[in-house]
Amino acid sequence: MKRSAILRLATNPVVLVGAVMLVGVLLRLRGISWGLPYVYDPDEHFFVDPAVHFVVTGDPNPHWFGHPGSTVIHLLGLAFYGYWVVGHMAGWFSDLQSFGALFSTYPTSFYLIGRILAIVLATLAIPLTYALARRMAGQRAAAVAAAIVATSPLHVEFSRIVRTDPLMTTCLLAAMLYALKAMDGHGGRDFLLCGLFIGLATATKYPGVIGAMMAIMAAALANPLPAVSWVKRGQWLCLASVGGIIGFVVGAPFVFTAVREIYWVFVGEGRQPHLGATGSPGLANYLWYLTGPLREAVGLPTELVALVGFAAALRVRSRPRLLVAGFALLFLLGIGLSLKRFDRWIVPLTPFVAILAAIGLEAIVQALSWLRSRPVLRDLAVVALGVVLVLPSGVEAFKQGGTLDTRDIAKVWIDGHVPRGSKVLVEQYTPPISRDEYEVFAALRGELQRDRTPRGFKGVLGDMRSLGGLRSKGIEYVVLSNTYLNRYRAERIAYPDEVRLYEELLGSSDLIYELNPPARSKGPAILVLRLRQ
Repeated sequence: MKRSAILRLATNPVVLVGAVMLVGVLLRLRGISWGLPYVYDPDEHFFVDPAVHFVVTGDPNPHWFGHPGSTVIHLLGLAFYGYWVVGHMAGWFSDLQSFGALFSTYPTSFYLIGRILAIVLATLAIPLTYALARRMAGQRAAAVAAAIVATSPLHVEFSRIVRTDPLMTTCLLAAMLYALKAMDGHGGRDFLLCGLFIGLATATKYPGVIGAMMAIMAAALANPLPAVSWVKRGQWLCLASVGGIIGFVVGAPFVFTAVREIYWVFVGEGRQPHLGATGSPGLANYLWYLTGPLREAVGLPTELVALVGFAAALRVRSRPRLLVAGFALLFLLGIGLSLKRFDRWIVPLTPFVAILAAIGLEAIVQALSWLRSRPVLRDLAVVALGVVLVLPSGVEAFKQGGTLDTRDIAKVWIDGHVPRGSKVLVEQYTPPISRDEYEVFAALRGELQRDRTPRGFKGVLGDMRSLGGLRSKGIEYVVLSNTYLNRYRAERIAYPDEVRLYEELLGSSDLIYELNPPARSKGPAILVLRLRQ
């Protein structure tokens, strides 16, 4: 093959984006079986359980709207229904009861199907990022933006488990694509579709409603040639609103059956502190996001280049760049106003930061006068800078893809050293020890209760008022993780009684096993205590 043909193939957008997507998929597939058959992520079951219930009972109402997550649940339900049909035809399941029984006893296949679906939906963000970046930067810079998303450790981490953040991100990117088309072409249909994807993003996770600012900004920044009246701009916003309502209703049709729950999510829970995730609305939250989760998602060099891109977007009279930069800023301002703060809330911002980084790369290269008249060298400079930005993130994303978890290691130790039949108290984020071999208890709502399944929430020891219940139940061993212990200690002023309870437990027991996370492993530190009699 001639060199020119190879060059054309390497620069073909389809080949370029396909290669980046392949890297993204491989990074996300690595570690997809993490934790299984046990479920270590505390939120995955919120989406998988109602999806299985949908297939087994025929009831499509999730009866849970915490995110609301309905889009994820219904897509999972369709995937599981396909699993049931194929399995029934192949003779794996005689009826729906056996299908449900498999989920109850060995849910691995269900979670793998869910995680594969999550990866597919999350990976769509890569070509969408490229398409958006290509509208406001060169092909090479757009490919770098796509690669930033493909290798982002935070985006990769939340793409390989069943969560709502990646799908909301994909919907917001699709909405931005139509917002740009609507802004340039004055198309009412494009405003309608922009609103539709904003509605779907909101039906996936409530912060998606911030996407409404896209439609508002697109209407305000619409190309003035030919002249557009404000009445016409208002009509566009009405179309976007109609699209948003349709998208939300289609994505979450049963959300209106749980008005009180939705009210609590927005008004009650939103104002309540959250152990380990209580922030300070305003500047403190913004600094935390910028120096913590966003830096983890893209790295400090990419943050700095994106800042250059943000400045370039404001300086140059480019409406598409202004729209992307404005939305990125408004999204950060929106999530930073909440009392709570979570690293996953930055996931939807990652592609927009990547697009700003692409703009920044173009601005930096254009500022070098000796490169302006040398297009080949200019492209090579963009690619070289892109490699510098992407490679560290890709290495980190690869490292985090292992399946080794401290809870798996600790479970083996407990099985070999804690006598069978012992009464053991566990809490959330601890190893899934056998409920047949041990009498396992959990502190649920402050009361010790017998726990008969390794699945589900295991309570928090800090919810108990005293250790008297441990002695009355004859508890011999306590298995802790450092998750809640460290969270309480970090907020000692707000939780003095809880800290005192843990410290009393540590002082009245012997530490017989402690496991800190080994290199390239996941999970918290695990402590096994033997109560002194």
